[in-house]
Order: sequence, then C-alpha cells, then structure tokens
Amino acid sequence: MESRFKSIITMLEEIRFNMMIRIMAKRKQCSSWKYNYGPVINKKFDDSQKEGVDYKMI
Repeated sequence: MESRFKSIITMLEEIRFNMMIRIMAKRKQCSSWKYNYGPVINKKFDDSQKEGVDYKMI
C-alpha cells in the first residue's frame, strides 16, 4: 500500500478513490449477470436442485 506513508487526509482520499474504482468495477461486472444473484449462488442453487431430486417425502 503506497498510501501508508502519506498524511492521514491524503491516505483517506486515496483509499476512498480506490474504493470508488472497485465499486464501479463490481457494479459493471454485476450488470452481466443473467439473474438477480451472482454466479456462485447460482451454482449452489443448481447443486442443491440436483441433490434434491433424489429425496422422497415421508
């Protein structure tokens, strides 16, 4: 982290700027999703659905 050795105000401004860039990149990445949830959650749903096919009601 280069901002470690700067004054407090400069350090906080740099951290804020980097966070804004990260949030924008994440938001752009999320716009390509097919559903309202991410691909990791979608994979978990699919795995649960495949496991649930074999269950039987008692």
